[in-house]
Amino acid sequence: MSSPEVRCPRDPANVADAPCSRCGTFTCLTCAVLQEGRRLCQECVSRLRRVEGSWLAVWAGGLGFLSLGCVPLAPVAIVLAGIDFAKTRLDGERDRKALKLDALAIALGVVAIAWWVYYFTSPLSASLEGES
Repeated sequence: MSSPEVRCPRDPANVADAPCSRCGTFTCLTCAVLQEGRRLCQECVSRLRRVEGSWLAVWAGGLGFLSLGCVPLAPVAIVLAGIDFAKTRLDGERDRKALKLDALAIALGVVAIAWWVYYFTSPLSASLEGES
């Protein structure tokens, strides 16, 4: 008695020969994707791409927000966002979420620096120093 062949769920014409290392779904060689030494199905590859995003953009956005309270973080946020923006453009990726986060980080960094410059060069700060 031979066991029935398992068919690939995405490509029923092919025999599924090995499971996805992430979810366990059997896939054929045509549908499987080798990523970082692991064999993944198409669904897991698309899920991982949605989840991963750009860590540089996330760091830049977080530092951009923190720079509103701690201005020395603003240049770091701007540089990280610039690097991620350039990397995204060079790789040919069009990850809109990462680009939006890069733009937000740059804007927050610029606002933090502008606020700091205004605060320390305004007549109000000069008059407060004169009272002491």
